[in-house]
Amino acid sequence: MDELKKAKVLFMTDDMDDISLEDVKKQRNRLIKMFHPDAGNVLDTKYAQKINAAYEIIKKSINIDCRIRNKHIKTNLGG
Repeated sequence: MDELKKAKVLFMTDDMDDISLEDVKKQRNRLIKMFHPDAGNVLDTKYAQKINAAYEIIKKSINIDCRIRNKHIKTNLGG
């Protein structure tokens, strides 16, 4: 399984077409809070690192997709 697929599984999202960077940030924060010691859980440092790494992978994918879409729009509009 590639890194992006693993990140999607961790963030519980398959549909990247309609997800915003803000949505991904919110989900990362939810996951961190869900497993945080203050919530009565033990946040394993490695798991926190996985959450943050998945966030970075998804963020990069969203940014790349946005740049491709913007380039496509500009090309089609003669920009």
